[in-house]
Amino acid sequence: FDRTGESCLSKHSSLHGAGLAVTVGGTPSGSAGAGDRAPDSNRKIVAPEELPVVSIGQVGDLSLYLADKLDAVADIWRGFQATALHTPFQDIDWVSAWYQVSGARSGYRPLVVLGYEDGYLKVILPLAVVRAGGLERLCWLAQTANDYNAPLLDTDFAARCDRDLGADVWARILDACGSVDLVDFSQ
Repeated sequence: FDRTGESCLSKHSSLHGAGLAVTVGGTPSGSAGAGDRAPDSNRKIVAPEELPVVSIGQVGDLSLYLADKLDAVADIWRGFQATALHTPFQDIDWVSAWYQVSGARSGYRPLVVLGYEDGYLKVILPLAVVRAGGLERLCWLAQTANDYNAPLLDTDFAARCDRDLGADVWARILDACGSVDLVDFSQ
């Protein structure tokens, strides 16, 4: 939630309409080729059971999993971003480069949330936990270097994601985080 109490997932599910440079399949949405997305069957890249992740529960039809290592989910992230709504700042190569150069040295611990429906990846939330000022902060991975921080969203999922689902997802994530003192979602 941001400072107004609005679910960030709900807010970012409308990135396309906000005029941001959202990427779909490597082509900025709204430009020629944006409709040439891979078929739905190509998004069932890797089942969560085949990844080094931990289940953090279910929210409606959405099964949530948590990974604490970027390299463990890099391939599935890369495959998903080929068709998902995202900005360049959620690209796995950008996030990984930031983490290698700055994040790891600064104490950021990846906390990547994967959301699946019926075996299909629908959302990736690239989060991290860092200790700063005596507090454990939950934040976006690379948020200090990004212009936009947001989840990666399947286009169909984004169209039907609502405030209630977003609030329930964030509640589940916060429960899984344990001792986080502050949620700091800048930008």
